[in-house]
Amino acid sequence: NNQSSIIHSRAHECPVLYPFSLHPSGSRFPAAGASPVIPCSAAVPRLSLGLALVCERPEPVAPSSDRSQSALSRARASTSSANPKKTLDKPRFMCYICVSIQLLSSRWWREIEAREIVMFKIEFYHLTSEGALTPAFIGSSNPERDYRAAFNLIAVCAAYCHVRVVAFAIEDTHLHILLEGSRADCDKFKIMFERSYVRHVTKTRGTLKGANIDLDVLPIEDEKHLLDVASYVVAQPTKDGKPVLPYDYRWGTGSMYFRPKNHISIWRYDEKGVLHDPVLAGSLSYSVVRKLACSKRRIPKHWLICNGLILPENYVDVPLYEQIYRTHNSFRVFMSSNKQKDQEIKRREAAYLGVTLDDAEAAQKCKELCKSLFGITAVSKLDGEQRVQLAQQLRTLYKMSFRQLAKLALLPLNEIRKYVA
Repeated sequence: NNQSSIIHSRAHECPVLYPFSLHPSGSRFPAAGASPVIPCSAAVPRLSLGLALVCERPEPVAPSSDRSQSALSRARASTSSANPKKTLDKPRFMCYICVSIQLLSSRWWREIEAREIVMFKIEFYHLTSEGALTPAFIGSSNPERDYRAAFNLIAVCAAYCHVRVVAFAIEDTHLHILLEGSRADCDKFKIMFERSYVRHVTKTRGTLKGANIDLDVLPIEDEKHLLDVASYVVAQPTKDGKPVLPYDYRWGTGSMYFRPKNHISIWRYDEKGVLHDPVLAGSLSYSVVRKLACSKRRIPKHWLICNGLILPENYVDVPLYEQIYRTHNSFRVFMSSNKQKDQEIKRREAAYLGVTLDDAEAAQKCKELCKSLFGITAVSKLDGEQRVQLAQQLRTLYKMSFRQLAKLALLPLNEIRKYVA
């Protein structure tokens, strides 16, 4: 990667290497060109292996004249400066696997650095949807059944997609999921969940009305965004009047973080408060697991199931979530933050999806355009062809998102995507 920095190990610079790294400055996301370090003891010859999570920023890296750089390092820097088009357009999380070797030579320890570092990207994505378009995501006739289906389908998708589930929460009209993985794998997770939940709803209700969920896969842009979204996902379901704290919300992962080791998960208690012991998935028949998972796909036999739920401790990466905040005090601060954080998350979402007008202004523009095109302001009185034409004009003139167009033109979202360019 032409934009990557070369990491140099210095035994005297950092006494301890924490998982997913701390830079000597104390920042988890050092500025461009900063060199993460690997601790090495001078007591005995040894090989040190560690991980460092840094954030590459958009500034291009200039070639260095330091003679201590390896030939390949200088070649990379030269290539980077010779190809300015390959600079980053936004910050990117990178996880470096760093290797440092120390050998004994005469009376001194000489550190032989692993000049070139193996690396791979760490990417976070926020999966969510517009609740106004799926008011019946959780059915009113049997909400417990739909909550359980969505809850277990997240586990099934996690087992088959190469992603790590960091946090999730299921609400009445939509859900939030924070994933770590590549964009392609997160898209695979999205498609698998949508199709599986649609099959469940069709089978149990006989209609998809108000429940045809369409998830957006939103990239996490920087550290502040990650801190905000991680707490937003956990806390948001309890902000709409539910008489429960995030730590006790049954259909989310808020109860898993910064808890003592002897903590008993809330999913081991049934509705009457009776404590149950979990069982291995492999000890149950395929038909039983298939029924509770709402899927024909098999889950690992060593996973635990209790009260008909695939326990999140099987697949939710709690250490990764806790590493985002590092301490329970920091976690508590972000969990109790004000509405400005929620507004900032919505603003980033709107910017990514291309929303340029708020709902009230968009509705007014829609009425005006409908009046000029068809002589009436009521979209409900238009036929299908006219609604598509209206949506096309709104898209051309105001760059509205497909979600806004579906809401304004009173058309299904899949038809908007199909007929509107």
